[in-house]
Amino acid sequence: MSAPAVHRHAAGPDRAAVQERLRARHRRARTARTAAVWGVRLGVVAAFVLVWYLAGALEWMSPVFISDPASVAGSLAGLVVDGGIWADGWATLSAALTGLAIGAATGVASGLLLGEFALFRRAVQPIVTLANALPRPLSRRSSWSGSGWGPARRSRCR
Repeated sequence: MSAPAVHRHAAGPDRAAVQERLRARHRRARTARTAAVWGVRLGVVAAFVLVWYLAGALEWMSPVFISDPASVAGSLAGLVVDGGIWADGWATLSAALTGLAIGAATGVASGLLLGEFALFRRAVQPIVTLANALPRPLSRRSSWSGSGWGPARRSRCR
């Protein structure tokens, strides 16, 4: 008996050309999706700036509470030109890194204590449960009124 005939498709240039066309179609579709995503992103930013501009121009809110985009851009340009942005940026970065270090050290120490000592864990559990149920007023207070870190500057946005 002879072995059954095996039919194989030729893996010649036709198959390679089809694969290349599929890859090219995939690249075009990916590029189109990326362009669409960036278009939507830019549209959202443009809509936000338009609403912001209208809120200032039509006085939907008092200028004490909201400045127009042109004033903010002018203040930002002034900070960049006179170098004040670097002092403010450094104050923000140092406060954030200090807070991170304090929080990490406190978290590791608390975690070790709570994990290793059952008596301490049972004693502190009601306080931890209560603290998790409350809002974080200290962080909100410091974000509203400042923490006292960095140079004291008055806002130029008026």
